[in-house]
Amino acid sequence: MTYQILKQTALDKVTRGEASAGSTRGRLSTLDRVLKLLGITDDAEIGPELRSSFRSTENAWVSHLTAEGQPMRHVSNMRSNLVWWRNVVIEIDRDRNLRDGVATPFQQAVKSLFEKHPVKRVARLTDVPHDMIFGWLHGKVPRRSSYPALRRVETFFSLERDHLLIHRHN
Repeated sequence: MTYQILKQTALDKVTRGEASAGSTRGRLSTLDRVLKLLGITDDAEIGPELRSSFRSTENAWVSHLTAEGQPMRHVSNMRSNLVWWRNVVIEIDRDRNLRDGVATPFQQAVKSLFEKHPVKRVARLTDVPHDMIFGWLHGKVPRRSSYPALRRVETFFSLERDHLLIHRHN
């Protein structure tokens, strides 16, 4: 999917009444500025900058705005716009993966952890319901309320904090 298609998807959301025209104009402007900062054109495929490397893109964007001397409120709003674009990409990717029967990055990450470890044993040792883990293995996306359980699994496997959460958003 290219950035041009992504932008059209945002405009389609306005047409369907899922987003306001004013907010979308601001978001389009933010995306254009981020792409310019990264040296990416509209006809380029969306890559890791809005997926697996989003945190570095976000940090570069915030640093750029701060270096311009933008007020913190403006920086916060521009960051929120960028996060909105990332969420749209995640939604599109998830829908495509479900339609095509492909495992999501989160599902792949969880499966790789449990290749050599019995789910019920890890569940017992981490105090995470085994049904929750089986759900993740079968494509369910963790809700915010289950983040503490996800973090206990990360700790059990000696992963960095939010390692699985990062995959959840890819």
